[in-house]
Amino acid sequence: MQTYDYNILTTIVEVPSRSIRRIEALEDHISKLNNESGNAESIGESHVPPSSRAKTSPLRLRLPARMLTRTIFPFMARMLQVKPSSQRKAKYDKTITYYMDGNNHLLEGDAHTYPVSSLRSNRAGTSYSWVERTNDGTITTRTADKPRDAKYELTIKEDLPATDTEPRVERTLEYKVKSEDTNAGKEVCVEKRFDGLFSPLPECDKDKTEGKLIKSRTIIHIPAGSFDKIVTVTSE
Repeated sequence: MQTYDYNILTTIVEVPSRSIRRIEALEDHISKLNNESGNAESIGESHVPPSSRAKTSPLRLRLPARMLTRTIFPFMARMLQVKPSSQRKAKYDKTITYYMDGNNHLLEGDAHTYPVSSLRSNRAGTSYSWVERTNDGTITTRTADKPRDAKYELTIKEDLPATDTEPRVERTLEYKVKSEDTNAGKEVCVEKRFDGLFSPLPECDKDKTEGKLIKSRTIIHIPAGSFDKIVTVTSE
């Protein structure tokens, strides 16, 4: 023998005002359940408020307890697209800056620059090259061109003490990351690169969190007032 729970509950639920129109689907859902129950005392009701400029609006439900807890709330969660906090999309709300050395490895500690020599520039000042030494002692020449994309920067600054005798290079990559993931200990990663940009970060997998590149900078630091002495301008 089929039994019914006739305990009628009245509850007020705050829902997003922009979702009020979807309540028509809720009324249809309740009507369907009423028909399935076949018992007049199990009939439920929903009272939809008029349109409002407020962010949320009160939705009044008068329903049998069994209908409210077992059916209506799960249906509303799907209809209003309410997701548990664990399923909500985390925001890219944190910026992390990485500093690279001449080996394209991350610089550790407080070191943000490394020494170079034989600094050269074209006449337009749009391209610079220098000689640097890698950790294994290899001497290599690196060239950096001023890009058109604002995401990438190449600048030279006369901001070292005048007593210094060599230029230093600072190479940085700035990423937006999800603080929720990094606070949980996830390693920042990058997806496979298609623009030729090198990144010292690992490629992504399910145990890492992706970083979104927002800025790539190459800053050449030279002693104050030493441009003509340290930078060789070429016609190339």
